[in-house]
Amino acid sequence: MEKIIESFKNLYRGEGIAAKHWALVSLFILPALLSGVASLMDKDTPSQVMIIVGIAVLALLALSIVPMIWLLGYSIRFAEDRLMGETGIPQVNLEMLWEGVKILPLTIVWGLYFLFVFVAILALPFLPLIGGGKDPSGIIIAILGFLVAMMVILALCVLVLPFYNYIIVEYVKYGNQGYLYNPLTLANYMKVAFKDTIIVFAKFWLVAIVASFPMGILNVIVFVVALPLLVLAAAGDASAAESSSMVYNSATVIIVVILGALLATLQMYVNTMIANAATENYIGVYKSKIEALENKEEFENI
Repeated sequence: MEKIIESFKNLYRGEGIAAKHWALVSLFILPALLSGVASLMDKDTPSQVMIIVGIAVLALLALSIVPMIWLLGYSIRFAEDRLMGETGIPQVNLEMLWEGVKILPLTIVWGLYFLFVFVAILALPFLPLIGGGKDPSGIIIAILGFLVAMMVILALCVLVLPFYNYIIVEYVKYGNQGYLYNPLTLANYMKVAFKDTIIVFAKFWLVAIVASFPMGILNVIVFVVALPLLVLAAAGDASAAESSSMVYNSATVIIVVILGALLATLQMYVNTMIANAATENYIGVYKSKIEALENKEEFENI
């Protein structure tokens, strides 16, 4: 537990740390606005409002691509700093955007690997239903198979996905090497550092669960308690608040979007800090277990 606490403390050390954190938060603005606008989409939303909201969501989705790539570059710089033994967080700059662009192919390839595996696992239980009509026993077997498939995917997320962190670490350390695109590379990392990596994953999974409780309570307070009162105030009175045209007036929309965006920003910041602290620990495992091997040939021949 001490190592986890120390990892979080390290995120707030160094000169100008407050400005660095605010600069990082600035990268969340567009994705947070996207989340806030998307929160207006509901089955009870009038069609006229839904069209406007849909257009806004698509526009913000396109605009959010840039900060998301920027955040990808930020994670690369953070890993580089930790490999060099530095604390704090890096200062956001334009170079990170280019770093994000450079690692994008590697990220997309690995995303496709996992997507293909997950889709294949989910599809398997339903294959017997193809051309088999609506036999009740077949449907029941497919449902049970789907539940088993979900459990298998969860197991893969726990037992395999954490080792992708070492792909990123070695990208930072050695550059864009061909072996980083080989899915079997994960098996080498698993042979060398399975136990230590799973322990790190379990610890920060627990941290994420604990952090989700106050965020959940905050969401309830804002959207269940505060938001209805603010909407009522914006509508003018209770009878007017029951009118769809009044509920979706400009004041109400602005309130919902701002509150949604603020909560999304806070959630993204918390998630990023947890991910950063976890990265520091994964790099610690990398240095003690994987980097300790004498050379790359020894690692690749394990």
